Amino acid sequence: MTPIYAFAFLVIVFALGDIIAEKTKAMVSTVLVVIVVLLVSFWLGLPADIIEHSQISGIGMVLISVLIVGIGSNIDIRQLLSQWKTCIIALCGALAGVVVIMFVGQFIIGRDMAFVAGPIFSGTQVAILILIDALTNNEMSHLIPFILLVFVTDNLLGIPVASLVLKKEARRFIRDTEAVKMYAKKSMEDSFTTKRLIKMPDYMKKPSGIFTRIVVIASLSFWLSGLIDGQIHFFVMCLIMGVIFTELGFLEKQSLIKTQSYGFVVFVTTVVIFGTLSDTTPQMFLSLLLPLIITLGLGFIGVLVASVIISKGLKVSPWMGIAMGVACSFGMPTTFLIPKEVAEAIGKTEEEKAAIENYMMPNMVTAGFVSVTIASVFIAQVAVLLLFG
Repeated sequence: MTPIYAFAFLVIVFALGDIIAEKTKAMVSTVLVVIVVLLVSFWLGLPADIIEHSQISGIGMVLISVLIVGIGSNIDIRQLLSQWKTCIIALCGALAGVVVIMFVGQFIIGRDMAFVAGPIFSGTQVAILILIDALTNNEMSHLIPFILLVFVTDNLLGIPVASLVLKKEARRFIRDTEAVKMYAKKSMEDSFTTKRLIKMPDYMKKPSGIFTRIVVIASLSFWLSGLIDGQIHFFVMCLIMGVIFTELGFLEKQSLIKTQSYGFVVFVTTVVIFGTLSDTTPQMFLSLLLPLIITLGLGFIGVLVASVIISKGLKVSPWMGIAMGVACSFGMPTTFLIPKEVAEAIGKTEEEKAAIENYMMPNMVTAGFVSVTIASVFIAQVAVLLLFG
């Protein structure tokens, strides 16, 4: 297959995933469409080395570090501290789901399978990459299809649960007329103004200058990870350095988006990850369905129980607490979309709709960010250490 044909096929598959995700309001995610189309295509004869043919495999691995630094630049420490209750509930819910999968699931589906599935239950692409790297280096690549299946299917349970409990919470919320009036006037705008130690000149604020700074931080992260013999994974170091250098002012908030390359970077990194499906046979896929169901069941039991207990302890509505807990199964942009849908469905007036949205959205966005974007990266690092020392 020629490079342009391979590249065009992958672009079309990704675009199809985006279209379906938008039409289903993220109920069916882009990555779920990509994994299904690629699986079926491989089974029908698509060349297993299509990623290599497309010429993006090499640059894809480099751009992964760029993506992670960009994710780090999205983290606002002060905003997270102001929503500490949300952070605690989301973190405890995600951890509970992971712990139940790893330490109960090992007696049902086996230690190796449970320990790699746990971090992915609340994980993002970064967690997947950490585990894929570890599994490949330790000759356990046969588990990669399983973690990809966990990654793309847990939102199929999490989204309906979140929608259901948020509707119950919305009905409870609008009975408090004073709260409705107060929240109707709020907005999602960031109220924090922060002085940075480093002020970049205007010529470095162009997309090329921002991208250059991201790459510099990614390179620094690689050097620091090597300096300590990889005790902190390169990708984890990228996230940490992204946060630190954004706080210092060397990077802007949402740096990668401002480079105008975000969509391309996400496309390349996603395709590189799911190209590993080429060795998955239909028989292997069917053999993974029962462990997948057990993993998701255990994970959601852990999340639900922990979310209710922690919410009551912090005097937060259990319905809201459950929603923040299960946010670990989908993250952005679904954490942004569901409150909008709930507000439209439950609010009877424009004031009620605005109040519901302003009340729920900050909590859901923060919850998903804490569990999916931040915690899962460190959980994956711990799982690798537990498995391989």
